[in-house]
Amino acid sequence: IYDSVNSSISENRSQYFAVVAIAGKQFKVTNNDLIMIKTPFYGTDVGDRVQLQKVLLLGSSDFTIIGRPILPVHQVYVEAVVIEKTLEHPKVWYQFHRRRRHHKLRVNNNNNNNNNNNNNNNCKAKH
Repeated sequence: IYDSVNSSISENRSQYFAVVAIAGKQFKVTNNDLIMIKTPFYGTDVGDRVQLQKVLLLGSSDFTIIGRPILPVHQVYVEAVVIEKTLEHPKVWYQFHRRRRHHKLRVNNNNNNNNNNNNNNNCKAKH
């Protein structure tokens, strides 16, 4: 199987793609694609070549190789080049979710009398 996949890649019979995980996000990439990563990519400068370690899937119209969960590093080699790094600070995103279907329940149990019949009258619930 590996020989047929390698011959397909070397002959460029069809365009191949890969699904890679970078900084917690998954990207489907092909040759000469541009992707934008929101999180900082530390330890790299503009023009550096980076080997992407977490390749989840590799495929084309002829074959598909699926990792469980990722493909081994010695089987697949996906390389990226850092084109631009911005100096923008990360933006904090906060979204408020209002409580729904939430009721406060307060039970007032004032047992001044020892009579069990009056216990139901002393319990009150407020919504």
